[in-house]
Amino acid sequence: MNSLSLSQIDNFAGAKLEKGDGAASIERISTDSRTIRKGELFVALRGENFDGHKFIDDVAKAGAAGAIVDLDWKGKAPKNFAIIRGRHTLLAYQNLAANYRKSLPIKVLGITGSNGKTSTKDFAASVLGRKFRVTKTQGNFNNHVGLPRTILEANSDHEIGVWELGMNHPGEIAALAKIAAPNAAIVTNVGVAHIEFMGSREAIAKE
Repeated sequence: MNSLSLSQIDNFAGAKLEKGDGAASIERISTDSRTIRKGELFVALRGENFDGHKFIDDVAKAGAAGAIVDLDWKGKAPKNFAIIRGRHTLLAYQNLAANYRKSLPIKVLGITGSNGKTSTKDFAASVLGRKFRVTKTQGNFNNHVGLPRTILEANSDHEIGVWELGMNHPGEIAALAKIAAPNAAIVTNVGVAHIEFMGSREAIAKE
């Protein structure tokens, strides 16, 4: 990731820097409290079975520079710990990634489909890597949380991004495409994966 100031981050995220020095630089952003490193910014995501806000003290002790938190978080910020407050941390994270992507001088190839995304991504990245500096999706970070992580791992040295877009519910590809803003796309195939959520193969194709 390119170095970003806290002020740039709150602007990209559509959030508000509530506590901290806006000129302070952040080199990396993480959503995982277990692997947080000194100087990183933590995004306190919430899910059905977890709440990142519960780990604010832990990441502060680990050396995190600050956190992006929800509007309704009532906790007390640790000393010398920046707080960026947004309406919803996932939305702030996605907005941050989308606007960071726009700031990069990079062309993006988006890859989606029912099957074969990873092998196609790896093949495309290998071919393009012969001429360009390429960044690609690692592992299965291709969903509403993984894609922002993938984007935030890119930097201005990269010329091409080869990024997977995965989905299992209606509307997800459109949302991910808005974040990734691909210049070109590959649809590997239209199968019946996740048909239980989509209803029909035709609905999958429409997605």
